[in-house]
Amino acid sequence: MRYQNKHDYTGNCSKQGERAEDMFASLVFDLGGIATPSTIGEQFKGVDYHVDLSGTVDVKSLGNRKNKTLSLEEYNKVWIELKNVQGRKGWVYNEADFIAFERKTEFLVVKRRGLVDLIDNIVNLSDMVLHPSECMYNVYSRIGRKDLLTRVTETDIKTCEHYTLPKQ
Repeated sequence: MRYQNKHDYTGNCSKQGERAEDMFASLVFDLGGIATPSTIGEQFKGVDYHVDLSGTVDVKSLGNRKNKTLSLEEYNKVWIELKNVQGRKGWVYNEADFIAFERKTEFLVVKRRGLVDLIDNIVNLSDMVLHPSECMYNVYSRIGRKDLLTRVTETDIKTCEHYTLPKQ
């Protein structure tokens, strides 16, 4: 098993992440590419794989949402980490060239720098809200943690340079 954050009490987040990463690497292989796993040091810099077809990639799993019944509108909202639970820069500001968001039927692979520009243009970074349901285009921090999160839509993300990898 890969790294498990101390705030991941059950280990489910780590397991979901590893499952999505393995699936992503398999899809790259099926396309004739090679996804070389990163070192633990690179993982702390937001890189899960070196992909010969595109560059470095940070894979984001669908997480627990895949087991819940959500409205299409709610499903299409995507969490973006601006600061991590230790208060350091979040994955959107790390070193990967691309972020691969697992979706129901595909991976949506987005240029990370384009995503940063999107966040800068559509998120009100000075509007801190108290509840996660209010953080669309605003920022939110969980009680007892130093993280800073926002949400945008999948449609917003698709305005950035991207490609898709269909799941099989």
